[in-house]
Formats: sequence, C-alpha cells, structure tokens
Amino acid sequence: LKDAPTREVVRVFLERLGYLSAPFDEDVGEAIDVFAAVGKNQRSLQSLGFGALPKLSVHAASAGLHAALALPQSHGIWQLAPQDTALRGAFANKKLIRGVQAQAKEVFEAMEVYLKSEGLPVHRTYNKSLLEVQKHWAGADKYVRR
Repeated sequence: LKDAPTREVVRVFLERLGYLSAPFDEDVGEAIDVFAAVGKNQRSLQSLGFGALPKLSVHAASAGLHAALALPQSHGIWQLAPQDTALRGAFANKKLIRGVQAQAKEVFEAMEVYLKSEGLPVHRTYNKSLLEVQKHWAGADKYVRR
C-alpha cells in the first residue's frame, strides 16, 4: 500500500477496521464520517489537526485522512468500527427485530424505521445509522433522571 493511490490506501484502511464492508457499508464518505466521529479516532484526528474531516467533501476527507495516517505524529492506534450488540439487544427487547441474531439486513431496516420515527436523519450505511442511533441514545441519557 505504500505506493498506492490515496483512495486505495484509505479504502483498505477503513475496510481493515470495519468501517467499509459489503453490502451495507460501501459509502466511503459515510465510512470516513463514522471513523472520524468515534471517541479515540476523533481525539487523535483533532490532535493531528484533522478534526474537520466529516465537514469536507469525500475527496478532501480521503486526502485528509491519508495525510493524517502518514504523519509521523500519528500513533497508529485507531478504534474499530462501532459494535451493534447493545442496539441488537434493545431492538430485540422492543420487538423491532426477531432477536439478537437477526440478519444485518433486518437490523439495518429496523434502524431506518427507528430513525424515521424519531425524526432523525436516515443514512446510506449500516455503521452511520448505528452511530446515529447510539448518539441519539447517548443524548437521551443526559436527560434521564437517575
């Protein structure tokens, strides 16, 4: 990959970390958005001066991510794509899916229905939809009295 074009380096990098995969996570732009939004990655990118990746075009974000990866200050420790275990459990309890072992297609469709019902944006990819639901739940938790 050392001499590969930027888009290929970024694509392979995102595939290896679980942000890009067939058939539900094939949009590079949304994959970069999710990658740049998760905790450790967000902090690392900000410290390297690349915190604005999600606001850029796909081409500019790809180039920025490639540049961030190539920086000597980049530590090389990145967070994997978000897991859907808690979402599957919650959706199964609410009968939005048949069970925690439901096919990804069923879970993805349930996320779309849920996002629409909550007035939230619907996304093209599984991971971006998952992140949207997780952010919504995290925001809702701030207002739950304990």
